[in-house]
Amino acid sequence: MMLAPFQSLSHKYLTEEKKEQIQKKLEEAGLDTKPEEYLKMKVAYPIIFTSVFLICTVFHDYYLFKVGVLISPLLYFYPDYLLKKRIKQAIEARKFELPEYLIPMLQLLKTHTTLEAVKKAQIYAGRHLRPYVSTLTAELEMYAGSDQPFRNFAAALNSPEVNTFTIALQQAQKTDKVQSLRIMDAQIKMMRELKHENYNRLIQNKPMEMNKFNVAVIGCIVIYPMVIVIQSLMQGFASI
Repeated sequence: MMLAPFQSLSHKYLTEEKKEQIQKKLEEAGLDTKPEEYLKMKVAYPIIFTSVFLICTVFHDYYLFKVGVLISPLLYFYPDYLLKKRIKQAIEARKFELPEYLIPMLQLLKTHTTLEAVKKAQIYAGRHLRPYVSTLTAELEMYAGSDQPFRNFAAALNSPEVNTFTIALQQAQKTDKVQSLRIMDAQIKMMRELKHENYNRLIQNKPMEMNKFNVAVIGCIVIYPMVIVIQSLMQGFASI
């Protein structure tokens, strides 16, 4: 309800091209938010916070409120920052989910057709990977026998591992049963190694994330007293 006044504004300035661009980014981030809602948030953040700080300034001549009035318009870009962060998190999540999905699918490919294996393996697809797997399944049903759905799947995920898997799948389909099983086993081994690498990277990145958090906390502890001191000095000079 609070965002209702921005409804007409979002429709007015959101062109079809811009809408498609935002929709693509939202899907990449794994969000259900619509482009219109996203634009409303971008407009609402600066307007609401600027209004609040202006009202506070009227009733209390406090330095930080004035700073808030100047900084609040920059909140227009805050949803963009959050979206980029969510996209980065979603990409990392899909890297973790990919081996968890492809390993059981490769096992199923040993005894099932490609379409059957993809359908049965859907239950192993994680939240961030699931929309891409659904698209893959739909395209396989539409273009039976074609490897293009897997190429599209790899392109959408921007994953060299899926590209390698697609090439291996083509080779497996063109050779005898024994060689086909060897190719599948080699791919399963590669995916297990990828899974292991992902977990090692996660363990290595955790201390770095904690260091960033500590720096931010220390920065706030140092900066806040400085702001209070500067404000006190300015008020002191103003009273002279």
